[in-house]
Amino acid sequence: MFCFLYYFPAIVTISQIKFLIDLQYIVDPLLSYEFQCGLFYLPGCFPHLYNLVEYGKNWAGAQEYCRNKYTDLATVHNEQDLAKLRNLTKGLHNVWIGLIPDTETEFRMWNDGEPNDLGHHKVCAAMLENGKWADVECNNQLPFFCYNKSN
Repeated sequence: MFCFLYYFPAIVTISQIKFLIDLQYIVDPLLSYEFQCGLFYLPGCFPHLYNLVEYGKNWAGAQEYCRNKYTDLATVHNEQDLAKLRNLTKGLHNVWIGLIPDTETEFRMWNDGEPNDLGHHKVCAAMLENGKWADVECNNQLPFFCYNKSN
């Protein structure tokens, strides 16, 4: 993936903005552009900002909290996301993530034997200390990850 960061000077000409927008469409037509604090960037190049909330809530409560204070419960899309979350969880055993076990996703990191559906109880996904995922009863009180889509 091609990424770049460009700082706009105090005065920006229309041709400078047009050049950067045109370049974006050449690089990847699916990426959108954003102007924020004098910075032009392709958001696809900058992963979500994760926030660990260390007090416990059930999965629905965690999702509601994240949607009210951030963007949503964090989801893991690739190895880089997983590594960032693991760095935040040192010492924590189970942490809610924004995944429901029957959800179809391209990236998966289920622990051996998971998801096992816990005898058909309502289950949600948690990240274990090893970074792999397990299904856990949704009413358990666990810390959780939220993400911010933008700052």
